[in-house]
Amino acid sequence: MLQLFAYAFGIMYTPGPVNLLALNAGLQGQSHRIWGFHIGVGLGLFIPLTVLSLMGTQLVTPERLRWLTLLGCGYIIYLAWKIARANITVPTAAAQPVTRLRFRDGLLMQLLNPKGMIACLPITTLYMPTLHLSANGVVITCILLATLGAGAPAANTWAGHWVRQRLNALTTTSSSGPTHTRLMKGFNLVMAVFLAYAALALLWNQWSPLWI
Repeated sequence: MLQLFAYAFGIMYTPGPVNLLALNAGLQGQSHRIWGFHIGVGLGLFIPLTVLSLMGTQLVTPERLRWLTLLGCGYIIYLAWKIARANITVPTAAAQPVTRLRFRDGLLMQLLNPKGMIACLPITTLYMPTLHLSANGVVITCILLATLGAGAPAANTWAGHWVRQRLNALTTTSSSGPTHTRLMKGFNLVMAVFLAYAALALLWNQWSPLWI
């Protein structure tokens, strides 16, 4: 059981599309407003973990995983494009972020996240069978894993929030508006590049064996 959760922690808390999106949300001042997104991510992990554990991994063949990766990476690149083009507003006492991540966004992002499926397969094929769990035990374990997974974007959101506070402390002069806007726009572009890179790397890993 310890090995299972050690693997899950390692794969879930490393940089990936969902964690990068959550980090960017923290940078945009959404840390207190996107708990639904984190819950959606957790549910997006719970569903494939439970289905694959109880119904068998024959549902996800290598061919299907490749097409799922193509779909998910297309969605991630679309999100990267939206982040890169997002308008930046200087924070004021009355300002609110233009958009915020919701439960639906977290659920769809995780279900379409190729890294999530790639993480679920070793859990359900290598670790779960060695535990000899009952159906109830499988469900409880999947709930715990999903809760652990939901904590990953939450941690990244608060990391982004901390960076935002440091930036605000550095831009407290009367001319801080343009400076803050440029900094946040720069962070947006960096996050967009990382998201696009993560998507293209996942796409290459799944499809390159067919070409090489």
